Amino acid sequence: MEGLEDYTLVQYGELVAGNNGLDASALEITDELLYFDYEYTVPDLNQTYMYYTFLYKAENAFWLVQ
Repeated sequence: MEGLEDYTLVQYGELVAGNNGLDASALEITDELLYFDYEYTVPDLNQTYMYYTFLYKAENAFWLVQ
């Protein structure tokens, strides 16, 4: 976690959201879980998928689970 030790989970979430083209306002907290959701449409199939991404901060790492 070099360079991110002092980041809060929300700050990390803002970085992840921004790197995925989402506004930080996409972050939500429910029952102490930080997450964001988004849709992606596969152009060739015209199929839309919904993703939920949860973020967690452990003692020595951040975790992202989709």
